[in-house]
Amino acid sequence: MPGFLRQSTASQQRAIGPFLDSVDFLTAETGLTIANTDVKLVINGAASVNKNSGGGTHRVNGIYSLTFDATDTATVGQIDVSVVVAGALPVFDRFQVLEEAVFDAMFATSATGQFSGVLLAATQTGVTIPTVTTVGTVNALAANSVTAAATAADFNTELAQTVWNANQSAHNSAGTFGGNLDVAVSSVSGGSFTNADFGIIDSGTAQGATSTTIQLRAAAAFATAELVGAIVYISSASTGSGQARQITSYVGATDTATVDAWTTTPTGTITYRIFAQAPASVTNVPPVNVVQWNGSAAPANTGDAFARLGAPVGVSVSADISAVKSDTASAVTKATDLQARVPAALVSGRMDASVGAMAANTVNASALATDAVAEISAGVVDQSMTGHTTSGTVGGALNSASSAADPLAAVVPGGYGAGTFGKLIADNLNVPVSSRSSQTALDTVDTVVDSIKSKTDSLTFTSGTALDANIKRVNDVSIAGTGVEDSDEWRPA
Repeated sequence: MPGFLRQSTASQQRAIGPFLDSVDFLTAETGLTIANTDVKLVINGAASVNKNSGGGTHRVNGIYSLTFDATDTATVGQIDVSVVVAGALPVFDRFQVLEEAVFDAMFATSATGQFSGVLLAATQTGVTIPTVTTVGTVNALAANSVTAAATAADFNTELAQTVWNANQSAHNSAGTFGGNLDVAVSSVSGGSFTNADFGIIDSGTAQGATSTTIQLRAAAAFATAELVGAIVYISSASTGSGQARQITSYVGATDTATVDAWTTTPTGTITYRIFAQAPASVTNVPPVNVVQWNGSAAPANTGDAFARLGAPVGVSVSADISAVKSDTASAVTKATDLQARVPAALVSGRMDASVGAMAANTVNASALATDAVAEISAGVVDQSMTGHTTSGTVGGALNSASSAADPLAAVVPGGYGAGTFGKLIADNLNVPVSSRSSQTALDTVDTVVDSIKSKTDSLTFTSGTALDANIKRVNDVSIAGTGVEDSDEWRPA
């Protein structure tokens, strides 16, 4: 039933609503800001116009009041009102603008609101109509004179029956309700509507509830965490009916959903419905005005330096986030590349890999095992002289020693200089030894020479006159290993 407005009259307040949350379709929106430009008027089917001035004021439970002025009500007839504001479902209402006299006859303080004992002329304006007890033929009635109060219950019943019993074939013009009801409802959407058609993914009688949970029907058969984000609505209960909460966690084994605390804990026989909730968009994020942090008033946001975040390192917080995203993407790329290079499995608890290069001084004395040192040592000692005779090197010195002439065949003093054995022998062995020493002394010398010979006899010369030697140290570094390739190579001890 439409409301009524007085023509060309200011300050006419009328209620409109309720305004319900656009997400759960249930919660009353009590803090909306409704401007006059949010209120659209269609007067007698003409083009839409904004309400002239003034917006909406919340009254109770999502019901708002609008104040219509003389401009809004300048034309007698029907005003269709629509209000669209962010956060709430659209609201539509309809009002009838009556001429001043008609409106006053129906709603003024002294109006009786009915006819009394007189016949009406073809046109009656500006008069108070008394109660009518007997009426002959009424030739005409003023616009909107038949109000809801003037119609009896049987009239309303007969009118409703006439509408619903009307032949549909005569009322199927395009764009009308009759035209849209041209098939049986049972033929729509496969023949019937199901809970799923309305976004309901579960319903039933709950096993119980606490201040922050509801235990769904037995064997609800949802996996743990599957219902997180969905909306549970208490459709009936002894107490707590009509509440809706978003599910924050769910345990499938016990059919228990956790929610923010109920205003009133549901008790008695509790029936519920669970509505699916689409995941939040990651590309079309709605603007949010944060008024609280963890229950406390949100601190002021000064420029780009939010008190909770601190000043940005770069030009802005968004720039910092972009840099972090870039660095993260780079780290992921490098980690992926590293993963591709790492062996799939460890060998004896370590990675089995070929070393292509090592930094300088990586292999030091402590890094070499004993067998490695021995192998290096053996490799050095058993190395062929060929290619290792450079003057000034150990190999060169050994090579020179192996190719030296027999010192006993050398002429003395010859080229031997002062202080050399050759010079000493030439200068001092200038007479027979027998003339200088006793046989006993010579025997002693012979014993010493025999001892020396026993040692020199143990020397080997595998390669020509080159002396085979067991080198224990090279450049004052102890050598280990036997020189066996791949098993006991020469190496620093």
